Amino acid sequence: DASRRLTEEEHAAARHALKGITPAQFLTSATTARVLSDAVAERLPGTYFPTLHDRLDAVTAHDATRALRAALPPGRLVTVAVGDASLIHRPLRELGPVTVTE
Repeated sequence: DASRRLTEEEHAAARHALKGITPAQFLTSATTARVLSDAVAERLPGTYFPTLHDRLDAVTAHDATRALRAALPPGRLVTVAVGDASLIHRPLRELGPVTVTE
């Protein structure tokens, strides 16, 4: 549904997950090197990691919905399901238009 917005619960869960994964990126010297080399390649400022959690906390559910729609426009998304069409066609059809290709 293109009019659907992220709920506060979805937003909080996503923010919690993003904040939780940050420490794991620095567990080993190899992952730390990868993360830092990516940061350099992306030309992120030196304040990127120290301020990341504060910046995540500043994003509202409305902001996140707007960014999600810009990155993944609902009218342009395609879902691909692989399996026995006789078994999955009906349940998928309830979600929207379905094209079966063999």
